Amino acid sequence: MTTLTAAKAQKSFTETLDRVSIGRERIIVKRDGKELAAIIPVEDLKLLERLLEEVEDRGLAEVALLRERQAETVGEKAIPWKKARKDLGL
Repeated sequence: MTTLTAAKAQKSFTETLDRVSIGRERIIVKRDGKELAAIIPVEDLKLLERLLEEVEDRGLAEVALLRERQAETVGEKAIPWKKARKDLGL
């Protein structure tokens, strides 16, 4: 992965965008030696967002299942995960 200083990325912004969009390069932008941001192809971002949604969905489902089991142990009636998700528009 390529690293550029913020000043260099700013100075050559059009070239940097071409390297990312056409060359599918991923670029880390640094300032004062610290990584600030990454410039990545849109396709990579979309994939990352799908992966994060999947991980979040799995995490929420696991929490919902745990809560449902906890409710059962104390005699409460839990709302099924699928219904809760639909009701919340998730």
